[in-house]
Amino acid sequence: MSGTVGDAFAKALKRGGVPYVFGIPGGGSAIDLIEACRTVDIPFVLVQHETTASMSAIVAGELTGSCGVCMSIMGPGAANLVGGSSFGLWERHSVLSLTESYPTAQAPRMSLQLMDHSQMFMSFSKASEVLNDDHPGEQASRLMSLALAERPGPVHLDIPNDLLTRQAASEKQLDSYAQEDATKVVGDLDAITDAIDKAVKLVLVVGPAVVRADARNELRMLAERLGAAVVTTSKARGVIPEDHPLWAGIITGVYGDMTFEGQIIGQSDLIIGVGLDRMELLSPWNYSQPLVCIDSIDTSAEQVGSPTHSVSGPLKNILRQLAEAIQPAEAWSMTELSEFRGYVRSALLADSDDLNSATLLERAQSMAPADTTLVTETGIYNAVNLFTWKVHAPNLYFGSSGANTMGFSIPAALASSLVRSTQKTVALVGDGGFLMKVSELETLAREKLAPIIIVFNDRSLGLIRIKQAAKGYERDAVDLAPVDFARLAQSFGGRGERVDTLAAFEVAFKGALDDDRFTVIDARLDPDVYASHMGPIRG
Repeated sequence: MSGTVGDAFAKALKRGGVPYVFGIPGGGSAIDLIEACRTVDIPFVLVQHETTASMSAIVAGELTGSCGVCMSIMGPGAANLVGGSSFGLWERHSVLSLTESYPTAQAPRMSLQLMDHSQMFMSFSKASEVLNDDHPGEQASRLMSLALAERPGPVHLDIPNDLLTRQAASEKQLDSYAQEDATKVVGDLDAITDAIDKAVKLVLVVGPAVVRADARNELRMLAERLGAAVVTTSKARGVIPEDHPLWAGIITGVYGDMTFEGQIIGQSDLIIGVGLDRMELLSPWNYSQPLVCIDSIDTSAEQVGSPTHSVSGPLKNILRQLAEAIQPAEAWSMTELSEFRGYVRSALLADSDDLNSATLLERAQSMAPADTTLVTETGIYNAVNLFTWKVHAPNLYFGSSGANTMGFSIPAALASSLVRSTQKTVALVGDGGFLMKVSELETLAREKLAPIIIVFNDRSLGLIRIKQAAKGYERDAVDLAPVDFARLAQSFGGRGERVDTLAAFEVAFKGALDDDRFTVIDARLDPDVYASHMGPIRG
């Protein structure tokens, strides 16, 4: 296919650092793309569902600093793929969604699987275009750069079925498009400096823009100069190592006085939001303390709270300037933060000898290699993991906070295991979420991947059950039939273990670490103990 549109397009993906294309091909442009990508060493990974394709592409992109790429057939496949685009939108992830489409001249004479892909994808995308044979590589590079720009998000491209095998016009090899005014600082940094110097009990609340701006060293320098407690959103985990003396937990936006986040933030007299994105907050900002906001872009159209001052621009430079301008302080003592972390462990029953979500997570981390990647999704176990599994660097943790969706963990584990083939991936998933994506065990087996999948099994939709009870409703439509997840894993050629004690879990987890197959550990938990964890986390 040398010299074709497909060849130019595949080369653009390669220049953009795309490691894999995920999807389910049809018989049109998808198979032409598979061939074009094969010639530039970009494997096409066949999955079982289009949302898996999108979610796996997102994680592969995050791990390689590139834009994720996925593809589907037209019509029903595209309708499934757009679900993954919605995930990318709400989670602030870049992904290029490719869909097969009828040739332009043929479409008006067809009805089978015909739909307006652009209209559908534009509900969840920064842009939607049709690939053309005039500079297709430049078009691909431009769209990927748009997807990666702050705030990151999905873009869509229709590929007509007769296009990729055509001869391509010569084109400029452009593969990056800088954001306008990328070095400009907007706002009153002096006013923020003055507010910080006047405050006594400061809290830094940090979002994922700091990770994307590679500004974690500057963030840490600022925190240490202030002696400020650091609370991060879940997508910013690792921006400061979670064994650092100033780390004080995770914010989800629940605002209860007795929740973990409320007990820390409630003591502050100034909140410094750095790269904070309200997309991750469960409800509108409701802390009454003065708030100042620092970000890489102007966020006034989607502002967190009502900041007294804000500044935007290159985060590395802003945080460095701020750290150099402020007066050194000790807003928090190391002792009080250490005691708070001890209280958190106790409240979550992490000191117990019984099997519960906190003891399981702490024991797993103590046994896993330091460079293990943890992936998770919404559920009680996920809320507990925010305070028990310590993340020491960015991109060692992937979860769902903006979408708060089920069905992410296994696609994320698939991508992490592909990209980090020499490192371990541990996936946390509830029984309901596991059943949503159980067919992807075939993909794991076919690709010879070996993640460890821990199923938190209480035979129900646990988080929904709690909310149902809180409203005084009868328990209904939340319970699941018994499933032997261990035997299910074995039927796909993986390792399967069922555990109901902490000692049994240790044996199963050790065996999984030493195995070159994927492992499913079916952890049977006491539903009442499992549910009790939510009080101090969500209120």
